[in-house]
Amino acid sequence: MAGSRMQKTGSVFSRTRNLLRIGVIQKPLWFDVYATFPPLREPLYRVPRPRYGKVTDDVPPIFYREDEVRAKFYRIYGSGPKPFDLSQPNYKSTCQSTTGSSGCGSQGFCTTSATSNRVGRVAGEEGKSGGADARTERNTEGKSFILTAVLLSWHILQLGIVCPWYSSAQEPACPSAQPGGSKK
Repeated sequence: MAGSRMQKTGSVFSRTRNLLRIGVIQKPLWFDVYATFPPLREPLYRVPRPRYGKVTDDVPPIFYREDEVRAKFYRIYGSGPKPFDLSQPNYKSTCQSTTGSSGCGSQGFCTTSATSNRVGRVAGEEGKSGGADARTERNTEGKSFILTAVLLSWHILQLGIVCPWYSSAQEPACPSAQPGGSKK
């Protein structure tokens, strides 16, 4: 036969009949017998249904703690005064240097955030007069000042130096920020 064996539309009889009409093949021996005694049910190819319903690939969204900490950092402090420098292989953004170095993540960030809030309140109270331009200038200066204070307090916590703005009763929340570091 000149037709494809993988054709799934129509039966062998109907495809052979069509090929005979256009003169592609000669009449096979079984054609007259099949035409005289057709089967009760015409043999058609049917696509088998899946037994278990439709298979879906539901991949749950993956969230890491570090992502939440980064999102919180960028929501509060923005992306910082300078753009990311991706040409340097060892470049660390402000967020990476603040949250990711010791592995204590949100605890260390919360500690430095509380510190920066105290420092930021003091910085925000310095200049209260001025118009809209002074307010926007003060906001950008305040953000960079707070960001600097956060980085400074983070590095102080990493070194284990006693901070003057912490009360003696308050201990750092990050275990690696205590003198001697974390025990591994």
